[in-house]
Amino acid sequence: MNDCPDICDEVTALASAQIDAGLTDDQIGRLDEVLGAEPAARLLYVQLIDLHVELTYRNLSAQPAGGHQAHLLAAGDLGLSTALENLFTYAEDSRKQPPDYPIYRGRRREPDGDAPSGPAGFRRWFRPIPAAAMILIAATVALVNWPSPSPSASPPARLARSAGADLVSSAGPVHVGDTLPLGRLELRAGVAQLVFANGAQTIISSPAAFEHRGGDRVVLHHGQLSAVAPAPAVGFTVETPTAVIQDLGTRFGVTVDRATGQTDVQVLEGRVRVEPKATPTGGAAPGQELIRGQAQRIAAGQQAVAITYHEAGFVTLADMDALNRASESSPSITTQRINLIARMSPLKHASGGSWEINPRGELDVTPLSDGTLWSTAVLPVQPMGAYRLHAEFTCRQHTFMGFFLPVGSAAVSLQLDGYSGLSHSGLELVHGRHLVSNETHRAGVLLQAGKRHAVDVHVQPSGDQARVQAWVDGRAVVDWTGAQAALSLRPDWRPALQRALGIAPGGPTVYHEITLEMLSGAAVPLED
Repeated sequence: MNDCPDICDEVTALASAQIDAGLTDDQIGRLDEVLGAEPAARLLYVQLIDLHVELTYRNLSAQPAGGHQAHLLAAGDLGLSTALENLFTYAEDSRKQPPDYPIYRGRRREPDGDAPSGPAGFRRWFRPIPAAAMILIAATVALVNWPSPSPSASPPARLARSAGADLVSSAGPVHVGDTLPLGRLELRAGVAQLVFANGAQTIISSPAAFEHRGGDRVVLHHGQLSAVAPAPAVGFTVETPTAVIQDLGTRFGVTVDRATGQTDVQVLEGRVRVEPKATPTGGAAPGQELIRGQAQRIAAGQQAVAITYHEAGFVTLADMDALNRASESSPSITTQRINLIARMSPLKHASGGSWEINPRGELDVTPLSDGTLWSTAVLPVQPMGAYRLHAEFTCRQHTFMGFFLPVGSAAVSLQLDGYSGLSHSGLELVHGRHLVSNETHRAGVLLQAGKRHAVDVHVQPSGDQARVQAWVDGRAVVDWTGAQAALSLRPDWRPALQRALGIAPGGPTVYHEITLEMLSGAAVPLED
């Protein structure tokens, strides 16, 4: 093995870890990547497994009928990852009695001390593979000469549509029309639609990390996806750190928390089967079938619990069409800071008073003065994900200022200097209560006539929860965290504001700048 490249040191370390304690998902992806790219690494891997098998079973006097031959020779009909798993299946099948124990698939397990293994064992006992070992020669042929994954072994998925998607694999960027490589992929920005050979489709919102395992299986490490599985794709499966979700003919949404792996499942149509990976006692958890309108949360090592159903936070196929149209005319819709003033038409999107865009591109507003109606404007974009809203404005007289904020499946308004004395600020409604009687209330004047103010709002949905923060001229005004279902708008606000960004000035105001920056997901332009 003198000609083995440096990467073989990494293969030795990964193989040792796999036998000792199992590999993490990231390590499994890395091992598949290395073995798929380097023939010398594949040969070394087979030699290491051969050694482990010999050391573990040299004292066995008999093998089950078919034994290891069936496992190893079957590798030629399977994908690379499955062939590697079968090597370990043989190892465990042979050492356990009776042979029908749960198969070890290379994930983490506690060492049982039954066999010499690990880095020390490898380095002490390493030797070339016996030339006369026909079974291992068959395995070597299957692995060392393994071509790139074939369509028959692992039906390919492809990137069908992109709305500002920055999708990358270890080999580089993935472009629209490309077949997805096996292994881990990162969606750094925008939205990506994947189409599988069996007809299943997934729409993944950034930021997200996932693995294409071939066939009809995707592993979502973190992020958000919605999946549509027509009849030929029944059985399509999404695996997360805490659950396995199998389609039974449906459309469903999955959100995975980056820090904890906590998984939220929403059944948008049809049925799915959800199986937690473990219970608090560490055993297998029973699966459960969910139907349209049901939702569950699966935290690590916990039983699944029912949560509030919502579907508004997931990008749909119709949204993808709108995103694609917007991307053609304005690529900034998902990847850059969006100028919301430039996207609105005062005649179409504003009501109450005089609204016009001046030659400097500012929005100049003189609201109604009779106090019987509110002057409002819809900023015709629906942020689907986490976002940052920035506004700079000057009030010609001291007045209140309102902003309408979509929050996942809900919406809320941020009111500044409202109510009596124009000196009360906060969110409304929270748990159905106005800002003067809920936990976000803040007393004191924030705005001044003739002064240019800057307001920043951060909205971060996570599953059925959310965090809303607001600053005025750099000073924190609101920091609220809770269930999205606790948020709502007053019924007298325009229906369009239930899902779009919007503004409500209480007096003559010039908006110098209103911009939106998506932190995850995408901004969907609203149709007329």
